[in-house]
Amino acid sequence: MTKRIILPFLLTVILVLFICTGCSKNDPASTEDNTAPSVPLLVTPANGDTAVATYLTLGWNATSGASGYTIQISTDSMFITYICNKNGLRETNNTISTLDPLTSYYWRVKAVNAYGTSEWSDIWEFKTSPVKSVTVEWIVIPAGNFTMGSTEADTVTWPYSSGEYPQHTVYLAAYQISKYEITNAQYKAFMDAGGYTNSAYWTTDGWTWKTTNSINEPAYWTAGTYNSGIAYPNHPVVGVSWYEAYAFCYWAGGHLPTEAQWEKAARYTDARYYPWGSTWDGAKCNSSDNTAPDTFAYSRSPVGFFSAGQSYYGGYDMAGNVWEWCNDWYGSAYYSDPGANTNPTGPTTGSSRVLRGGSFGSNDCNCRVAVRGSYYLDGRLSVVGFRAVQ
Repeated sequence: MTKRIILPFLLTVILVLFICTGCSKNDPASTEDNTAPSVPLLVTPANGDTAVATYLTLGWNATSGASGYTIQISTDSMFITYICNKNGLRETNNTISTLDPLTSYYWRVKAVNAYGTSEWSDIWEFKTSPVKSVTVEWIVIPAGNFTMGSTEADTVTWPYSSGEYPQHTVYLAAYQISKYEITNAQYKAFMDAGGYTNSAYWTTDGWTWKTTNSINEPAYWTAGTYNSGIAYPNHPVVGVSWYEAYAFCYWAGGHLPTEAQWEKAARYTDARYYPWGSTWDGAKCNSSDNTAPDTFAYSRSPVGFFSAGQSYYGGYDMAGNVWEWCNDWYGSAYYSDPGANTNPTGPTTGSSRVLRGGSFGSNDCNCRVAVRGSYYLDGRLSVVGFRAVQ
């Protein structure tokens, strides 16, 4: 009786072991393949991208053997806190729709399967672009040297131009500058997009100034004086402080031009006095001469009105119409600084910012491309506007 019971049991055990051993040779999850997946690689957006939309899809490669992915996104590269920490993702991409504009983000991914997880991927960085709905027409200024400032003889002809001396050669990398001064219509887009309610666009001092003084629009905007406001969409915006001009440019994906960038765009490379050449012609700009077709005796003209007065590169109204804010602090002796010769950005400190180009109230002297004006950062004048660079 005992032998009849044991024999079938032993045969059954042997058979099961044989079957299992045979199966293991073809089992994809056998001990030959029981490793964690490899580390994912970046697909999109490019690492270091600085113009990423606030609504985007992050993508990585499909890792062999992975059954899922974990993704983390943070505003700090140490991942102390997260704005996103998702597990069990099956796809190799993930859409994010809650990002802030003008913010740097860091993200990483790891792969998962039944045997464990990979190491974290490299940390990838991107910066979101501003949320904007404005079109700016740009002109390209090529890299190279140009002649900046005025000669000693010029300072005799124009006694108030001593800050333009010495004349010197400046090298600038390539850049783009707006073809026209920023208009009321373009500035209205900034206002509508929350330009006066989002501190991300402003300097710290600018935001403090804005909030302390309850600034919510340019001076003259509601009154419509000096061709301001929405009734004059194609006129240059005025009544904006340096702070407001800076905020618009940052929102639009650019910045205010440096003084050197402004002068090269207006002047070309040949040391001319005016955007069109070296001979004054009051008919080619909106100035105090009021020479036909300049009928704008005490106000701004629409941008692009004086086509005969454009610069070599195609910039309009770079003489007259409105003075234009530049990014630089003003320094009367800055042209003698050794750092003023290659991509100069002006003094590191100051009390006022540079103005360039003259206005509708300026004479031939103050409409020269080398003339240097300045004003306090919180000044909001009827004769001052700006253009942008990227």
